[in-house]
Amino acid sequence: MRILNIILLLTFISCQSQNCNCEGFIDWESDKLIKVYSDSDGIEQIAELRNDKENEDFLMFRILESKNGFFKVKIGRAMSENRISGWIQKEKELGIYDRNYSENETLNLYTKPNINSKTKSKVTEYNINLYTIIDCEKDWVYVKRKTENKVYEGWLEPSMQCASPYTTCN
Repeated sequence: MRILNIILLLTFISCQSQNCNCEGFIDWESDKLIKVYSDSDGIEQIAELRNDKENEDFLMFRILESKNGFFKVKIGRAMSENRISGWIQKEKELGIYDRNYSENETLNLYTKPNINSKTKSKVTEYNINLYTIIDCEKDWVYVKRKTENKVYEGWLEPSMQCASPYTTCN
């Protein structure tokens, strides 16, 4: 019975928290103050960070975990080696670009973080607009981008991610 309880507990924990290894950045046009917390409940704030737009020193992060509407991250300005670990809320300013550079290339956004899953959205045009990072699982990010006519949403495969505010990785 005890082993069964341990298995159920581990299953519950794994469903509540996802391990990640993804990168992103705070929208380089944003002045928003990003609050960093000690836990995924957002109770104890440990830092406040903001893009330094004047010096073009933008916040970049690595997502380590996704839980309760928060990401556990290592975050700091791009031109500084100082990174702090903590939890930030999932917000529209957390972004990433895609690597869809060719008019003839189709970028698939998937229903699951797996290249063999169904396609949820197809992006057929080159566009330098930012995707909002909604979630992360392993090295895949779930993204969303709205245009005038359409909403693109789904899991973005690792090889098509560009996590730099300074370039579109082309």
